[in-house]
Amino acid sequence: MSFYLSVAQKGINSPFESLIQSASARYGVSTSLIKAIISQESQWKPDAVNLSDPSYGLMQLNFNYFKTSSGQPILDPEENINRGTAYLAEQTNRFGPEESAIISSYNAGHPISGNLSNYVQPVLQYRDWFVANDNGQTQPPEDTPDWGTDDADLKLVAGIVIFGMLAFALWRR
Repeated sequence: MSFYLSVAQKGINSPFESLIQSASARYGVSTSLIKAIISQESQWKPDAVNLSDPSYGLMQLNFNYFKTSSGQPILDPEENINRGTAYLAEQTNRFGPEESAIISSYNAGHPISGNLSNYVQPVLQYRDWFVANDNGQTQPPEDTPDWGTDDADLKLVAGIVIFGMLAFALWRR
C-alpha cells in the first residue's frame, strides 16, 4: 500500500488518540510512528481482518503470536494498540537505531530488504506526515533514545569519522 492522505487524516484527533498517547508514554514509541503503523496496517479500521496471515485490528496483530487469554483475536482497540506498540518497542530494542529495520521487522518478524518499498517507505511517509501535521503527536520521553536517524545521517557521521581517521594518520607521519 502507498501513502494516502485520506488515510493519514483519519489519524488526526481519532477516537483512539488517548490510547495511542498512553501506549506511546508506556513503551517509549513516538505517537507519529504508532499512527503510521496503524495507517499502513488497517487504515484506521479497528475491526480490520487480513485472513491470509491472519492479522487483526488496528495494528494488524498476527493471530499466530497475539491472541487474548481466551484464544480470540485481539480486536479491542486498547489491547491491540498496547500489544502492537509493545511489539514495536521490542523491535526497536532489537534492531534500533536502524529505523527501516525496526519497521520491516514489525511487518515481517525480522528485517527484510524485500519490503522496503512496499511497506517501510509508506510507513515512513505516514510517520513524516504525522510529525508535520499532527499537533497532538509526541516523541518518546526524554530518557528514551531517539531512533530517528536515517541513512543520510549515518553516512555523514561515517564520512566524518573516516576523514578524521585519515587526517590523524597523515598527521602522525
